[in-house]
Amino acid sequence: MPERLRVGVLASGRGSNFEALVKAVEAGALPVVMAVLISDRGAAPALDIARANGLPWHQRNLNLGRTLVIPLLESSKTAST
Repeated sequence: MPERLRVGVLASGRGSNFEALVKAVEAGALPVVMAVLISDRGAAPALDIARANGLPWHQRNLNLGRTLVIPLLESSKTAST
């Protein structure tokens, strides 16, 4: 069986799309690994979803773009290109 794609998600808000992805992965409908959530807001509800599901997360200033985000994705072994 091929290795599943590792996915990193960027979120700054409520996290409804992130939550839908997490549920799809858990249900087996989306054959990926949720590797990391990165948010630019420490109070973003998306972070609560990651915590509740035991998923790795980071809070960073996304305006810095590649400087901080790409290394986080690479350390989570996600595709960053």
